[in-house]
Amino acid sequence: MTINTVDPVDIGALRTLVLVYDLQSFSSAAERLNVNQSTISYTVERLRGAFQDPLFVRQGNGVTPTERCAALVHWARETIGEIEGLASPAEFDPAVARGAVTISCNHHERQTLIPQFSARLRAAAPHARLVLLDAAGHGNVHLK
Repeated sequence: MTINTVDPVDIGALRTLVLVYDLQSFSSAAERLNVNQSTISYTVERLRGAFQDPLFVRQGNGVTPTERCAALVHWARETIGEIEGLASPAEFDPAVARGAVTISCNHHERQTLIPQFSARLRAAAPHARLVLLDAAGHGNVHLK
């Protein structure tokens, strides 16, 4: 089995790279992520191997990113944003929604609120069904 040089690159490793870059410190990144410093060092070491670059060099009490690291962090921020966008739920479109909207209400609500709600629902979500339940004495059961 051949191991690809980018196998160590995952979204968690990229997040760690960005955090170390932002904080300019392995120990501060470890503290922020609530892990030990060796976890951060191990992750950065894997990325160093994958990208064939030291990524950070020690300078005083912190670390300074290499030019390649700065470029990778810029790319990582965009990539993480795109992945998060893909993972976000699709925007709800009532015009194509199917299924039922169930409302438990009393007689007064059925007479005063439901006619207008029903008209709006029919206009916005023509494929959805409206199901009305009589809340009289059963409202708490319907909520459960």
